[in-house]
Amino acid sequence: NAGNGFAYPTIRVTPTSAPLTRVELVNQTYDLSFAVEMTLPVDSTLLGDMPALGAGSGGSPLTVDGQSKYGAWLHPRVPFSLPPGDQELSLSTVPAGAPVHVELSFRDTWAG
Repeated sequence: NAGNGFAYPTIRVTPTSAPLTRVELVNQTYDLSFAVEMTLPVDSTLLGDMPALGAGSGGSPLTVDGQSKYGAWLHPRVPFSLPPGDQELSLSTVPAGAPVHVELSFRDTWAG
């Protein structure tokens, strides 16, 4: 995030060869995490829509193939953010090392 404000990404995770039962995206730099526990079938897409939390759209910030899975988001349900600057992110899955396609979309954000 090259801006000076917090960016709230859209997170997409799609298992490519084995179902997942847990996904956790961690911002190692700021000790922030987004963790989900549920069965995610092969070729299904988990969508963590962090901008939806701030927009008050009424939609679920966590869906799988368009269906709300809010209850699968583990506590604390704090919006995953990217503070200004460079960051180190990691993704862990159960089963460990399962092949996945991951996409993080965000815009550099400027406060004020």
